[in-house]
Amino acid sequence: MWYYSYPPTNNIKDLPFYLYSIGMHDTQPLLVRPQGHRHDQFFYNTVGSGTILIYGRKYDIPEKSCFFIPAHVPHEYYPNTDIWDVRWFVPCGAGLKALYEYLHLDFGIFPLSDASGLDSILNKMRNELMYNDINGNIFAASYINEFILEFAVQSGLIHRQVSYPEQNMSTYARHMRNFKDYIDCHYMQPITMDDLCRIDGLTPQHICRIFKQCVRMRPSEYILNIRIDHAKEMLLHTSHSISEIAYWCGFENDNYFWKTFRKTAGITPASFRKLSRPRNY
Repeated sequence: MWYYSYPPTNNIKDLPFYLYSIGMHDTQPLLVRPQGHRHDQFFYNTVGSGTILIYGRKYDIPEKSCFFIPAHVPHEYYPNTDIWDVRWFVPCGAGLKALYEYLHLDFGIFPLSDASGLDSILNKMRNELMYNDINGNIFAASYINEFILEFAVQSGLIHRQVSYPEQNMSTYARHMRNFKDYIDCHYMQPITMDDLCRIDGLTPQHICRIFKQCVRMRPSEYILNIRIDHAKEMLLHTSHSISEIAYWCGFENDNYFWKTFRKTAGITPASFRKLSRPRNY
């Protein structure tokens, strides 16, 4: 799977933070920039490995790594494996300089201990851009500082000690929170029972019991409901076609999306858009 977004920036260039682009590519190809990129770039990868040439040296980028490339620095990077899952984030704005100086941020390749935090923030920005054709960049910009700080935590540039009230949560609730976080980040991709089993090392039977007790439905039903909820938001607040919405919400084909939407919402996607969209849209 791959996607990219380059939202409009004409009217927001004076803001302290705004987005230039975000995206991901699960088979990242060779990319050569003799003059560098006009903006600073953040990357992280979860599957596969690659190589980057920068500052006249060659560096390996192992699986589960994150790296930062400053603006205007010539570089190129390429995969070493058939699948190299690379996600990127390119922010802009006058407020970035002070933040970078505080973090002492410069080129580096760092081990990625947990990609879920970065995935979650990147997905929030992507949702804002998809759901809001006009002001999506403004709302997505609210997550820029959060993403950079999470990147800095993952890179070891700063440390965060947070105490969560775990003792007040049941075991099932803790597991359900982890499943929910994963589904919220990956609903646009295929999610199998094996994927859920790997999160906390539980059996399919145990996971089904957790979902049944916490949300009163099977895992597959819960995932479908999350996808339908996102589809409704996009039908209401974007001009994307129904086929595009089906794809971006993780449905394997249009017919399955129509059938599932009608079963869940009681009407077709087209009827929902027509009846529910504000008149002044």
